[in-house]
Amino acid sequence: LEIINEAPHVRLSYGCFLLLCGRMADIWGSKRMFLFGSAWFSVWSVATAFAKNPPAFIVFMALQGIGSGVCHSFLFYIISSYFEAGKKKNRAFAFLSTGQPIGFIIGMILGGFLSESTVSWRTIFWLQAGLGAVLCMLGWFILPKDDITQRYSIGLDWIGAILGTTGIGMLVSDLAESTAKPKGWASPFIPSLLGTSVLLLISFVLWELRREAKGQSVLLPMSMWTQPGTKMAPVILLVFFSWWGFNTLSYYIPLFFQQVQGLSPLQTVLRLVPMGISVWQILVVAGLVCAMVSLDPTCTRPRLLTPGQASSINFALVDVDATYWSMLFPCSVLLPILDVAYTVANIQVCSSFPAHSQALAGSIFNVATRVSPPFSSSHPSLPVSRSSEPPSV
Repeated sequence: LEIINEAPHVRLSYGCFLLLCGRMADIWGSKRMFLFGSAWFSVWSVATAFAKNPPAFIVFMALQGIGSGVCHSFLFYIISSYFEAGKKKNRAFAFLSTGQPIGFIIGMILGGFLSESTVSWRTIFWLQAGLGAVLCMLGWFILPKDDITQRYSIGLDWIGAILGTTGIGMLVSDLAESTAKPKGWASPFIPSLLGTSVLLLISFVLWELRREAKGQSVLLPMSMWTQPGTKMAPVILLVFFSWWGFNTLSYYIPLFFQQVQGLSPLQTVLRLVPMGISVWQILVVAGLVCAMVSLDPTCTRPRLLTPGQASSINFALVDVDATYWSMLFPCSVLLPILDVAYTVANIQVCSSFPAHSQALAGSIFNVATRVSPPFSSSHPSLPVSRSSEPPSV
């Protein structure tokens, strides 16, 4: 239980280092950063497999998350560098978008099977370590060298990196703690930490504005929010709330099966299989459509995500005595439609940045997806303190 309550801190290390890792990849080369991130991920996966207590498990998982952040910035750079704008690039981003949600669902399903088997939970970390090592070796021999003409040559804004990384890290950590502590937001240090994180992020914005006005290196160019035609703010908000809805229901649907209906982990897993199939089908279709047309991301309308929003409304009105097929099945198969926003936003964000900042572009996009889960998990604890007793149904 302690490990479950502290697990959101994995997102802390992953999310707060995304911007820094993205800019470092633009400066020093994405291939080099990918090899380093894969090796780092493997080393700390092995360490997690040997963890003897919850504190060690949490620390090793957090260090493992840094490797994930380093690797993720590489993906956007490689697609942007080797695909020209148009149908093929749209298709590449669409298929890239299938990775996170499918991995999320497969992880839940695999976890359910492992919990019912005699195999140790440490097995999953051995598998992760092996996969990271294989990817590192393949990357060394297969990935082409970075084009040095497309690197960000101004340098790294270290003060901005410290302010931004610390501010995001404190914010994510504070939101995670608000759900982990028995008193929630009534705990004195949680509002204090929130205020500190807000001050750091405000300082970060002001610092970046000052440096950008002088033509100096920046971690995050603030001019992107006002650049004509990019619509960055609406796109990032669309991703933030779409991922909010997907993560919230992905958490509460299995919880409903186990805590309300009293199903075993294996029975819960079988009921999640349609969600995994739906994720794959929806995003593959999105990829094929993107390959058939030259998609203009700025023309995308939020109403395309209405079926996914209907899934949230359906779950809010769920009848605990209703059959699986009448309420939970439609909810599960419609929910992945929210992930279409991931595909469209990938294309829009990367098309708004120059070639020397593509890794940073991918990092900015993914900060929204990493910060959203802590917000979605913490908002129920805002109005009142959490009770130590489970709610009655």
